Amino acid sequence: MLTVIGWFLYVGLDRQIADRHQADLNGMTELVLYVIDRIPSFDALATDPQLVAHLLVGHDTLKLWIYLDGRTLFSSSVPEIPKETWADMAVPFRHPSESRLWQDGTGRLHRFTTAGYQSDRLGSGNAVIILALDISDEQKILQSFWRNLIGAIAAGLLIAAALGFFITRYGLGPLRR
Repeated sequence: MLTVIGWFLYVGLDRQIADRHQADLNGMTELVLYVIDRIPSFDALATDPQLVAHLLVGHDTLKLWIYLDGRTLFSSSVPEIPKETWADMAVPFRHPSESRLWQDGTGRLHRFTTAGYQSDRLGSGNAVIILALDISDEQKILQSFWRNLIGAIAAGLLIAAALGFFITRYGLGPLRR
């Protein structure tokens, strides 16, 4: 019973963290789309990356890439998420996709989402916006929670077994006599 309760606690916490990450990515995607709506052209973005780079100030764990017809217009981080990692994702128009996980070459884990953008005002072609959130620290906390939970369950089982042994031994003492 302790194990089942522990598992539900762990899964619930993991789901809440993932939902919070998705909400953060959705909100930032909407903000990026809002800013892109106000940029005169994709060429302006390519020549002046500060048009969107300021969105990442204060968000140390957030990465942003904008691609137009396969070429990189903006990249806030290297390495970039390989195209084969996100190419099969549905890239909904102006809405973030369901997020996925990606581990970069340094072992850092990211949750990322994609969104599509097209505007005649900005020139021809379809842009793909990719936002990634570094979730390595949260994963470490979740792993620590799991280890502590397993330790608490093991200690609980040992204590329950010891108490059961002594209660049974002393409770059945009169019957033994």
